This record gives sequence, C-alpha cells and structure tokens, in this order.
Amino acid sequence: MIGAILAKQRVPAWFDAINRHDLEALLQDYSEDVVLDYPGDVEGVSGIIAGKTAVREWYKRYFEQFPVIHQSLRTIAVSNIFDLVGNNTLAVEWDADVKNRSGLQVHNDGVSIVTSRMGKATYIKVYMSTTGDLFRKAWGVG
Repeated sequence: MIGAILAKQRVPAWFDAINRHDLEALLQDYSEDVVLDYPGDVEGVSGIIAGKTAVREWYKRYFEQFPVIHQSLRTIAVSNIFDLVGNNTLAVEWDADVKNRSGLQVHNDGVSIVTSRMGKATYIKVYMSTTGDLFRKAWGVG
C-alpha cells in the first residue's frame, strides 16, 4: 500500500515538472532503462524511445516544440493497491493544452500506462485521442 500511495503522490509532480519544462525533476522518477512508447507517425517523435538518455532528448524536443504546455491530471489508478515497494502499473488519464513554436494551439487527451519497478518508471505507453493531421501539424509536420 505504501508504494501505491507514493505513486499517487509522485504522478502529479510529473505533470508539474512537464508544465514547468523541468526535465530533471521529471526524470528523477525514471529508471535508466525506461522505455517511452509514443503514438503517431511523426518521424523522430513517434515510436519506441529506449533508455533515459534517449527519453531525455525526446523531452528536450517536446519542450522546444511546445513552449507553452499545460497538462492536467484527471485520474490515477493503480493495479496493485497493496504494493509495498513501488512495483506497480498505473493508468494515468490526462488532458493537454499546448501551443507550438508557430503559435498553433492544440488540445489532446489520453491515457498513459506506466509500469514502475522500485518506484521508478520503466515503461510508459501513451494513448491519445488525436494522432492525425492536427497532431502532425502541431509537431511541425505537414
């Protein structure tokens, strides 16, 4: 239960870090071998990003592309409420309002499934409602 409580306390801090573009605060809870699985078909953005160094570079690009980010947390669910050490799976429902470098404002919502080991995120799979033309345009493609 302690691990589940800690997970529910840490996830809001991730959103705060993203909104502040605070890469180090965000990545402190990521394992060295973290994998980010990001949707869509934007070259260099979508797909499997493996390892903390690659994920760090991915977030740098995200922060550069979107100077204004407001992500808000809707719901956190944990698979094992009796977790004591931080080995768990979380479903995190969120909303995101961003403005890209060109001034395009976009809203998206989705769910991220986060697997943690010893309190560190090891795998993050992102599902979004919008990954088509508007998504590509927001990332500066098309």
